[in-house]
Amino acid sequence: MTLALPGLMFKKFFTKDKTDLQIALLALAGDDPQAVIKAALRLGRTGSPQAIEPLLARLDDADEKIRSACAEALGDLAACQHPTVQTMLAPLVDCLNDGCEEVRFSAMEALGKTQAEEVLAPIITVLKQDPNPFVRDSAVTALANFPYEESISALINALTDKNEMVRSSAAVSLNTLIVPDLVNKVVNNATLPLIQALKSINHTGRTAAAEALGKIGDPRAIKHLNRLLEDSKSEVQSAARAAIDNINALIEYQRLRELMAKKSAAKHSIDQDEPAV
Repeated sequence: MTLALPGLMFKKFFTKDKTDLQIALLALAGDDPQAVIKAALRLGRTGSPQAIEPLLARLDDADEKIRSACAEALGDLAACQHPTVQTMLAPLVDCLNDGCEEVRFSAMEALGKTQAEEVLAPIITVLKQDPNPFVRDSAVTALANFPYEESISALINALTDKNEMVRSSAAVSLNTLIVPDLVNKVVNNATLPLIQALKSINHTGRTAAAEALGKIGDPRAIKHLNRLLEDSKSEVQSAARAAIDNINALIEYQRLRELMAKKSAAKHSIDQDEPAV
């Protein structure tokens, strides 16, 4: 009897979950806008790939609130990494041209969660061209999920966006993407824009900029980082101090490498000059 109980409990809850899914799908197909919106968001939380096609069908709804809710729900479902997630990519990309910024915002967040490389170019285009700062900000946040040089270049450009919120978020996303394997010529181009980002009015942006500069290791950043050692926020001070220490360590490492190379070259030269026995 005790062995059968877990199975019965599982069947009970499975049946309930399935019924909830069916009820939400029926509500999504209804005419009550508020009920449709609630159903869409609920379906996103189910994690069920069965909800993807019905949600896609309502992305063309005349009600912008419904379109936005469906795009948001599709983003939640993207995390399930089911093969059917691929079917949402093109419709969500189309939503980036929606006349409503709320829909564009939700679609951008959803595309970021897909982490699909094929949507990288549309995300970068929106970052460059969308007039709404909140949509551009969502594009900057989305790029943190795409560890490619194109993403880094786009984020470097976003460090000079006319909106402070976008600039600060760009520093955060850039800091996320800068790892040792990506410290190259493209990343090194970020030094000067990141130095400017140290002046952000947002302490999160200043912190991220300091951390990113520490990873890059460009000595030009040290004097600017020194100014943050007296910042009003302790986390900014800590980030600046750690960045300075890391840059100095990288400088010392490079000095030792050059010294070893010189010694090796000198030894090789001596060996060459010695007469053969």
